[in-house]
Amino acid sequence: MMKLEKLKKKQSIESCTKNLMRIKQKSPWMPEFARSHAKYMARELHIGSLFPLFTGNICLPDNKSYWYLCNIQDDTEGAEIYQLTKKVRGYKNECVFAQPEQCYGVDRNKLIIRQNKKLHPKSNWIANEWLSAIRSSDSFDPALVYLDTTSFAKSFVTTNLLTNTLSGCKIGTLVIANVMMNNPRSGKGDNFFDQNSLVDNLLGDEHPKNFIGWNISPENPEENVFYSYEYQHTQTLMRSYIFFKGVLPDEESIKGEFSKVENFSLCSTNFCLT
Repeated sequence: MMKLEKLKKKQSIESCTKNLMRIKQKSPWMPEFARSHAKYMARELHIGSLFPLFTGNICLPDNKSYWYLCNIQDDTEGAEIYQLTKKVRGYKNECVFAQPEQCYGVDRNKLIIRQNKKLHPKSNWIANEWLSAIRSSDSFDPALVYLDTTSFAKSFVTTNLLTNTLSGCKIGTLVIANVMMNNPRSGKGDNFFDQNSLVDNLLGDEHPKNFIGWNISPENPEENVFYSYEYQHTQTLMRSYIFFKGVLPDEESIKGEFSKVENFSLCSTNFCLT
């Protein structure tokens, strides 16, 4: 019986691998995008440094979740789901960041979701647009949200996505939104967007109640403190914006975490660390 179960599992993994290869042929950038070293290091920054600093927790609390735009998730060490559920953390190696059932991956590609379910059946996989997914779920109660988008910083689509996400989160939630600062498919890709364009769009929102408790508010612009950092992914300059619903850590502590990380440039309204 045990040999039969192992054989079935092996066949299932081989089937998933073949299907992932088909996806790769249709969209050649996807697997590399999901396992990019730069993106891996960015997630390590979020999970291993920023989340403990902002929330005081090394790992997700039992009653909380991690929501993300998932893309393809295989079972290798570089995959996001592996980082979340299998990499041991803490000074004494006391926990993984999240249990599989605490992770909610969203992608509008049904084939991707189907394969992720086969490889990681204990996690939650949702085939839908992001906003439709979080609005229709009774389980949307995250401690950490990672919106790793392929949207432009200046786009109002990006603004709408982020505004509606922030409005649905509770106190103590950390949200990180990753956006493109240039269009690599246009000309030489050297036409860069204003790094403040996303924040300016958010501050122009006509519904300030969406931002109550966050570190950004259209009602009190003089009190806003927003942090972001940049990194290069192939020919695309990415910028991640950091939002926290609660009391922010002091600036020196945030600087300290970023000083430990190579190749990231941290900026706020008051300083830029390179």
